[in-house]
Formats: sequence, structure tokens, C-alpha cells
Amino acid sequence: MLFEQDVDVKETGIGTAVTVFDAKRAPDWVKQAGADAVVKSRGFDPGAFGVVGWDVYDELITPATLSQW
Repeated sequence: MLFEQDVDVKETGIGTAVTVFDAKRAPDWVKQAGADAVVKSRGFDPGAFGVVGWDVYDELITPATLSQW
């Protein structure tokens, strides 16, 4: 349980921000197109200035998805 959140930046360097896209796509399309096509279909440019890394996940677990179990 998170009782306190510290949002002060204490260190500088790469990777100080994160953006999450939650997009539903047909699993067959994702498997065939690949991760690069998935992020580009959302308008994300992996080669843009300042991007230090990115990844694609099969699923994001949220409170709503947990309640379905």
C-alpha cells in the first residue's frame, strides 16, 4: 500500500518520464505486424528526439481486469 508519494526529482538523466498507451488490437495482427508497427499505429515515433527506450506489452493489469478473475 502506498502511503506517501515523493514526486521530487532527485536525479537527472535519461528516463525521467513514462507514457503508457492502452490500445486494444487483434492478437493476430500484433503478432504478424510486430512491436514497431504497433507503436507507430498509435502515432508514437520510436526514433523521436529524447526517446531513450520503449516496449510493447501483451496486457496491462488494472483493477478492472483483476476483478474479472
